[in-house]
Amino acid sequence: MSNYSPNLTDAGFYNYDDDVPDEFRFTVNRTNYILREPSEDVNVRLRTQQFRNARMTDGKITQNLDSLAESQVILLAGCVVYADGPNMDKLISAKDIKTWPSRVTKDVFMRARKMGRMDEEDTEENLTARIKELEERLDALRNGHTAEARSKNEPSATTATTS
Repeated sequence: MSNYSPNLTDAGFYNYDDDVPDEFRFTVNRTNYILREPSEDVNVRLRTQQFRNARMTDGKITQNLDSLAESQVILLAGCVVYADGPNMDKLISAKDIKTWPSRVTKDVFMRARKMGRMDEEDTEENLTARIKELEERLDALRNGHTAEARSKNEPSATTATTS
């Protein structure tokens, strides 16, 4: 049995150029669309929006439910294009996505997350786990328990001390 992969170059590098991005074709209100794999730019915009809307309440990081709903629109507006007509291959606007039935938006959003390997669904349980992890990391940072935080708080070898 050979270990050959069609995406490996002769030098053993994985060749992403040969990957064909996933697409999902669908119709909403008699308009044809294509969901394309989300780019890293779209993923960054999505995460930035989620972190911007996180709030500290009673020492806990919380996220507003409106921002969770808005994240669906941000993701889809970055990776859904018109499949035909005069706007072919142009991204759909957030305004147009908001006119879709909720069940469609939710389904296409989940497909985009899976396509972009965004791993886990934003459920209350998953978000609570992520918030807990972030709170622990923040506490550790505040208490100087990370290597970077310790090095920032310690005097450097070139710092003079006086007695």
